[in-house]
Amino acid sequence: MASRPVRLIIADAGPLIVLSRVGGLGLLRQVFGQVCITDAVRDELFEGGNFAGQAEIEAALGDWIDVVTVDIGTWEPANPDLGAGEVSSLYLASHSPGSLLILDDAAARREADWRGLSYVGLIGVVLEAKRKGFISEAEPLLRSLQKAGYYLSERLLDKALAAVGEAKHQ
Repeated sequence: MASRPVRLIIADAGPLIVLSRVGGLGLLRQVFGQVCITDAVRDELFEGGNFAGQAEIEAALGDWIDVVTVDIGTWEPANPDLGAGEVSSLYLASHSPGSLLILDDAAARREADWRGLSYVGLIGVVLEAKRKGFISEAEPLLRSLQKAGYYLSERLLDKALAAVGEAKHQ
């Protein structure tokens, strides 16, 4: 019997930082099990100074967050303004069929779309956690993410909540 190939879940720095700021990093583990980051993402997380939640990320490294060394060689993204972490994550995803990126940066998403790569943002992760029963309500966590600096318009929040049956006026 052939074994099913492992689907790489590749996270960018932004979603990890914001989730860790609100004590919600473990949600990624619940939803996806193992997650990986590239060495460039790891460097962005730990070489730019300290931030709230950084210790939570560090504790997850080697446990359920794996670091993958990526050498992009001469590979270049279509958008030259992407950061090293985003570029290495996109490269890894483009060389790992069936992988899923966790990213929120608009330019990185456009690059992923252009390359036909699958991705989910932080809102999608929260909604999936609600659908799978890991959280009872999405709104409190989404509000916490807003307070931690994650941009989420009221219109998008309402749309997301409606998708999981938490609309204000159903």
